[in-house]
Order: sequence, then C-alpha cells, then structure tokens
Amino acid sequence: LRLEPYRLVYSCYASGMKTPKDIRRETGLNMVVIDTVLRIIRELEAICGGRQGSAQGVSEELFRVLIESYRELAIQKRNRYVPLYQLRKLVMEKAGISAHEFEVLLKSFVDRYRDRVSLVPTPQYAGGVKPIDLGGRKYGFIMMTPDLGSSNA
Repeated sequence: LRLEPYRLVYSCYASGMKTPKDIRRETGLNMVVIDTVLRIIRELEAICGGRQGSAQGVSEELFRVLIESYRELAIQKRNRYVPLYQLRKLVMEKAGISAHEFEVLLKSFVDRYRDRVSLVPTPQYAGGVKPIDLGGRKYGFIMMTPDLGSSNA
C-alpha cells in the first residue's frame, strides 16, 4: 500500500485546494485516486466534526452530544436503559452525522468509558427493539453510570 498519493492530495487539500481539478493540476494524479482520497478526508472530518478529537479520532463535542442525548432519553423514559436505536436517531439529528459515524462514535465512547457504560446484547428484533451491530454483536440498549450520564464526564 502506497501512501504517497494520499499525502499529496492531503497536502493540497490542507493548503486550500478543494476541487479535484485543482489538485489534479498540482499533482498529476488520476481523478479516481483524488476523488477517493477526498472522500476519505471528508468522512474523517465529519466524524471528528472538524475539531480536535480524542485519541480515537472522535471529538469531545460528539462525546458531549452523546452523553446529553442519553441523559435526555433516560429522563424521558424514566429508565437508565435507553434503546440504542433511539439514541442513534437523536444523536444523528443533533450532531448531523450518519449512522456509520454514530457507530464509530459509540465504539470510541465505549472503549474510552468501558467501566462506566454497559451495552446490553439483544437478539435481532427481540420485542420490537431494533439492535445495532457493533463489532459483530447486536446490542439493543445502553446504560451509563450516574456520574457519566449526569455530567459531562
């Protein structure tokens, strides 16, 4: 795997060249390569929210949105176990991210707060719960400890 095309495209992108035509003129690379690299860059920016992120590449702001959304649903449902599909929908609306970006966010969040977050495994379509696939397992609910769910951690 050669990273030189990625480095060239990113260098142009970071210097302000945003169109594939401009980058092609500068680098001489194939348009398919340029388009692919630009898509990767834009997806990473969307996941990170264009802000300084955590070690996993997810922004602290997205973690805050996730915690606030969880808190809102937990209060609304009067239950610390919140359906993941409802949390995903709310976070996607508030943060303007895709379902895939939510899954990246959730995985990073669980990795970071592993001893303060529980994901409840759920069989597919059990009791009307729509599970979310994460790392090959299906989860239906999330529960955060009170200290995490009631503050910005």
